[in-house]
Amino acid sequence: MSEKFSNKSISQLLRNVATVYLLLEGSESEKNNRFKIIAYQKAADIVEQMPENLYEVWKIGRLQKVPGIGPGIGSKLDEYFRSGRSERFEEILAMIPSTVFTLMKIPGMGPKKAFKLVLKFGLVNDQTLINDLCKIADDGRIAELPGFGEKSQSDIIEGIELFKRKDKREERIPFKNAEKIADEIVLYLKKLSPIIKRIDTLGSLRRKEKTIGDIDIAAVVETSYKKGIVPKRDYPYLKIIEHFLKYPGVRSVEAAGDAKASILIDENIRVDLRVHDEDGYGTMLQYFTGSKAHNIKLREHALKKGYSLNEYGLKNLESGEVMKFANEELLYSFLGLEFIPPEKRRGDNEITEALK
Repeated sequence: MSEKFSNKSISQLLRNVATVYLLLEGSESEKNNRFKIIAYQKAADIVEQMPENLYEVWKIGRLQKVPGIGPGIGSKLDEYFRSGRSERFEEILAMIPSTVFTLMKIPGMGPKKAFKLVLKFGLVNDQTLINDLCKIADDGRIAELPGFGEKSQSDIIEGIELFKRKDKREERIPFKNAEKIADEIVLYLKKLSPIIKRIDTLGSLRRKEKTIGDIDIAAVVETSYKKGIVPKRDYPYLKIIEHFLKYPGVRSVEAAGDAKASILIDENIRVDLRVHDEDGYGTMLQYFTGSKAHNIKLREHALKKGYSLNEYGLKNLESGEVMKFANEELLYSFLGLEFIPPEKRRGDNEITEALK
């Protein structure tokens, strides 16, 4: 089977199509794209998480039986599997420079930010793209853009370094293996109690997917330890980060800041740690648990109630007030929902089923 027909490749293809619709949303040529964006993102998530290979499912005539693959997407995939290309997919992807997709591989680089950088600086050469962006960032030109600033520029420089140093390992980790590794790291971090009040895994590991990419972990610091209340030498965030970076088996340190760090451990597995205070922890935990499809539906549900939801809190669109939640139960309850366990957050009907 060709690599282009692997679940990973098909999932990325569908995500790229969703990205184009997102970036062109509201334009004269692509009005009312919201349904298409959600449909393609959901299909991408489903394909990525499938235990069976989608191409093999297609070969036995069961493509339309896959949840989330409707007639529209299904017909294009049918053409793609039959001929190795889809004319409609190619037309859609040609609407934006391909370098946008490359920039999106940089950690922390979202589609809108990548698109803006490509258009503003004419970044259309894939061969020199990363070096060109490095020079632009080093010259301080990104910070001058509206909506970016010094912090955003610094994050982009850090992301580029991560991108350059990222290991070539592509395989996902079986859940049981990832869970065992995470348990060992959590046990190691708990040596810093009582500074650390709570530790959770994030992402696909917390959702108990069959396979895991990176291992993501969040730790809560007691509110009394907030930055500024204690001398920097006693700043617990830094103590936790320093302790994490000394974890046995660290192969390399990918990034290290005041409240987050990334390491590569044995077998080239990446582990990310976020340190957070209790204020707003629930909103952050919900956001980074995902899945993407679930978060999209939850944001849409919040919008219907007059709120904008992101990792930092719930913003009242009328008053501008931002509410933070110490745990996920409070967040879901405020939105009129029963608590949805992480393993059920797939972007199916869980929001509707959780309505009180």
